[in-house]
Parts: sequence; C-alpha cells; structure tokens
Amino acid sequence: MNSYRAGSRNAIYACQNNLTNLHLLFSDYKKEKMHRQLQKGILKAILNPYIMAVQHFLFPTMM
Repeated sequence: MNSYRAGSRNAIYACQNNLTNLHLLFSDYKKEKMHRQLQKGILKAILNPYIMAVQHFLFPTMM
C-alpha cells in the first residue's frame, strides 16, 4: 500500500510539473507575441509618414 501511495504521489507531482512547464511555455509565448506586436506598432508609427509621402507623390489625385 505504501508503494502504491508513493507511486500515485509521484504521478501527481509529475502532472503538476508538466502543467507548470506548459504554463511557463505559454506565458513566454504570450510575452513574445506581445513584444512582436509592439515592434510592429512602433515600426508602423515610424514608417507611416514616409509611406504617406510616397503615396502622395505617386498618386496625387487620390489624396
């Protein structure tokens, strides 16, 4: 009975450990995704005036 209890405790510990690892991986993924979105936003904000100027130069009647 003791070995059964120890085995079940080890199984529970392994499941908890796997869940923790999955949580950490997902957390890192979310942080990386937010970082990429922030970089895209910054890049768009920097490039937008230049894009608008080129569009105005190429298509003056559309503005």
